Amino acid sequence: MRLPSESAAPQERVSFGRYVYTRLKRAKLEDLAQNVDGANKAVKAAARAVEDANEPVQDGQAVRDSIDDDLDDSAQNSRLALGSRSLHATDESPYKDIFPRGIEYYTAAPQDKEVQVFSEFKQRLETHLPATDAVRTTTVPLVTQGLTDYAGAIDSLTKARNAHAILKTALETAEESWGLLMEKTYGALVARFGKRKAERYFPRRKRAEATENGGEASETPVPGTTTPG
Repeated sequence: MRLPSESAAPQERVSFGRYVYTRLKRAKLEDLAQNVDGANKAVKAAARAVEDANEPVQDGQAVRDSIDDDLDDSAQNSRLALGSRSLHATDESPYKDIFPRGIEYYTAAPQDKEVQVFSEFKQRLETHLPATDAVRTTTVPLVTQGLTDYAGAIDSLTKARNAHAILKTALETAEESWGLLMEKTYGALVARFGKRKAERYFPRRKRAEATENGGEASETPVPGTTTPG
């Protein structure tokens, strides 16, 4: 008997376990069959929970990146508006005071610096532009809201990632328990019927390939198993 590899997908374990369960059920070995069925269902449920929990992570990433783009757009629009006020606007104040390191300082900021650099951008707008300036009155509210939304998105994404990580650990635990039960089931079958017959209750490569391909498969058994006569 050879179990799926440690790196195997949960679905491979479930498929393997279903085969074992059905063989045991048909042989009327109800005590062993029910244990295998329970372990199988635990892996399946844990795997589905992990898959479901990944959706909020993906959603959170999309929301975060969307807000990031909106903040970048606000900086770009401000740069264009201020830079077009005169022939030499980009060499003079207030443009140079607001963009002393260029637009990339804001738009290329790493995620962990996003709040810091756009808070600075907002402060520079408020410091170097009159309260009635069109760029200031248009951009500052957008940046203020964007910073609030960005902080909320980061918080939601962090919680989603934490939940996903916890469920992945639960899946790993379920898979480990599943493997131990399969070993225990194999041992129980060997004790009852001997190794040769016990092997029959577990998938071999030729059976797995036939199931996947819908046809004939190699007669080569999975390494570590025996082929029953």
